[in-house]
Amino acid sequence: MMIRFAAKYGFVLQLIELMPMGDGFPVFARYYDDLSDIINWLNRHGKLLGTRKDLHNRPIYEVDGVRVEIVKNYNNPTFCAGCTTMRLTSDGRLKTCLYKEPVVDLWPYIKARDRDGLMKAMMYANSLRKPNFVEGASGDLSRIRIRVRVGSLVY
Repeated sequence: MMIRFAAKYGFVLQLIELMPMGDGFPVFARYYDDLSDIINWLNRHGKLLGTRKDLHNRPIYEVDGVRVEIVKNYNNPTFCAGCTTMRLTSDGRLKTCLYKEPVVDLWPYIKARDRDGLMKAMMYANSLRKPNFVEGASGDLSRIRIRVRVGSLVY
């Protein structure tokens, strides 16, 4: 049904696995269902086009002309190794990982319009990035760098 809907409107379908975080822990414990059955169905009825390297190594399938991206993040070292994002919360904190701290408080720099301080804090946050789920030995994402745009400036 979702495939037909996406085809009708020209959407890309992203199937995002439920994550056990914050208030979602009780929901996760009760309703979590692994995406393996859906992935098996996609392998039988669709075609694996490859992975989206620019965003979490997501597998991309095509079914009946519809692109389907699988966002299977929980306990997935491949997802973590391909992470290129940090998230800015509504209260001005920059999260380096969905699943854990640290967060870097950017609000004082934003409030003071301190671009240099903001850039230093963002670069510091980027230096803290490490994968949460790792195959084998601990990994490090310090080699991955982000480009930051503040107004018309790109760092």
